[in-house]
Amino acid sequence: MPRPWARWRPYPLAVLALCPLALGCAAGTTASEVPPAGTRFAGLERLYFERLDDPAAATSSIRRGGEASPLAEDLRRLLPAILGEGDGPTVAGRVIEPSIGPIGFGLSILDLPLPEAVAGAGVFLRQVVDGTHPRIHEQFWALYAGGRRTDLWFFSPTPDRTDSKLVAPLQVEEIRQPDESSLLLRVSGAMIRPQGAGWFQGVDLIFVAEGAELRYRHAVRLYSFTYGYDLGSGSSALVSVEIPRQKDGRTVLEQRLFVDVPNELAGECGVDPEYDFPSGTFDELLAIATCITSSPGAETRWRELDEPTFIERGGRPVVEAQPPKGLPEASLDPPSDARRDPPRTGPRALRGRQALEVEDAAGDREDRVIS
Repeated sequence: MPRPWARWRPYPLAVLALCPLALGCAAGTTASEVPPAGTRFAGLERLYFERLDDPAAATSSIRRGGEASPLAEDLRRLLPAILGEGDGPTVAGRVIEPSIGPIGFGLSILDLPLPEAVAGAGVFLRQVVDGTHPRIHEQFWALYAGGRRTDLWFFSPTPDRTDSKLVAPLQVEEIRQPDESSLLLRVSGAMIRPQGAGWFQGVDLIFVAEGAELRYRHAVRLYSFTYGYDLGSGSSALVSVEIPRQKDGRTVLEQRLFVDVPNELAGECGVDPEYDFPSGTFDELLAIATCITSSPGAETRWRELDEPTFIERGGRPVVEAQPPKGLPEASLDPPSDARRDPPRTGPRALRGRQALEVEDAAGDREDRVIS
């Protein structure tokens, strides 16, 4: 069915409903002024992030005319090596209009304090999202302590940076401390193709404190909605959830999947029948995905914590285009009391799997540059 794009909001309401605060950023200093010691992330390259010394050094893949970013001045003001007077951390997010003028929604900035027991005193994460492209949004994560930037990472979701995968950005919604030595970043993201396919996901990223490092360990893909191109079948969606379970003294992830979600079921679980993309807060989207994958017809797989998910290097799509032989075999035998539903086969299931193939070369190429 036609999808009314005006109703799609790719960013959490907590980020878009931002306070109209004045931007009082001091002029940026050189990267050499960043202290060599301090709280730092480790392992973000597994999520396709790139560590930088200078935010203006980020080479963008979404604009024609070379790799230099036209936002260099704005990025240095928002991500200075040394914070100026009144420059942060802010108490709420805000959106600014970049110097090159508005194209998408502009640049958003959000500061989130990190738990002192894990990251040290006065450490906060600054997230800056470049929304000047109408669809492909790039982002920066910076750590600040004592008024100085101690770490900086850049992420671009374009396929030439992500092993030819089209992945969604991971924007932080919440920071938690699961235990005395762990940090949890709750992130969400969306990616919409011009022809109508879409990906929505909510993920917990788990880090472990090791000295001054916050080392990335694994991801739990709490919910994922994957919409293929509308083929007129009335069911082109794949919905999945991951649930941590205990088995033999260790944690494994139960994956519940529903391939080819009928519109009727989606409507019963809270998806607007006139608008087949889901909408809502993180918790509301998780509830919708849980409802769908708890219905008869869902399938079960299992994943080890250290087995990469699609958003990580080495990860693969949950369902790949293939002949109707059922889902790929699980990499981990399920617990003896787990129920495995029979795989769905037949022409209709095959059509859905083909529509949901994530690795689409033609679509990847068109997403590399602004049109």
